[in-house]
Amino acid sequence: MGKITSLALALVATAPSPALAQQTAVAPAGQIAPAHCTLTKAMMCREGGCTPSDSFGELKLPTKVSLDFVRKVLLGISPDGFATASSLDSLAVADNQLIAYGVDHGSSWMAPASATEPSITIAVSSQHTVLSAFGSCVAAN
Repeated sequence: MGKITSLALALVATAPSPALAQQTAVAPAGQIAPAHCTLTKAMMCREGGCTPSDSFGELKLPTKVSLDFVRKVLLGISPDGFATASSLDSLAVADNQLIAYGVDHGSSWMAPASATEPSITIAVSSQHTVLSAFGSCVAAN
């Protein structure tokens, strides 16, 4: 689970607000405003099924992180209170969504954000475990 934890900080921030996703039609990712995201629900899934979780890895919910599209970095705070940063590996625009992808500490992740709703869904996969999270993002001022 430790490998998923570091990624979870980064992953939460990867899905921008709908306003940010709408900008992708007219602005490259490098020109999209940073996003502040809050993760409020999580599910832990293994081969036998899924169970609700009150944390996302080692991070108690709600968890807050930010994504900077210009610098291609995900920013958060670790459980011990120190700042964390993880690079954003890839961005794609498809079916009215901005989708962020990455690999961090042996885990793969994906975070699509709808252009029409403020919600985000995040999936982190590692060693026969999938951690799914749900929340929302707003454009940073």
